[in-house]
Amino acid sequence: MEALVADLPASGRPGSDTLVLKTHMPAIKQVGPWVVPPRIVAECKMLNILIDFTKVTCLPGEVTLETSCGMDPASTNTAHIANKANKPVDPSDPVLTVVGHPRSGHIKIKQARR
Repeated sequence: MEALVADLPASGRPGSDTLVLKTHMPAIKQVGPWVVPPRIVAECKMLNILIDFTKVTCLPGEVTLETSCGMDPASTNTAHIANKANKPVDPSDPVLTVVGHPRSGHIKIKQARR
């Protein structure tokens, strides 16, 4: 396994404390089964970032997700942030802290339907 990831930066390796997702394309998607580190940094130069936690294999007690999307930090802010996670939570559930600065596009926080 180490030989497969030897040329990757430490932040992109499995088991790293930080997962870095960056693209100049229109969207970032982190879906399907994956291992969640304590910190995620997601930067998209265009519109959408989708990070799906419904099929993760391991979720630390606390996760910090730092997001930014949009081209120019000096541009008019046409972004929208919506928190739709309004159901009661189990105190044993992990805590997800989202820190975001979308300059365009959307940040949506939703809970899984039960």
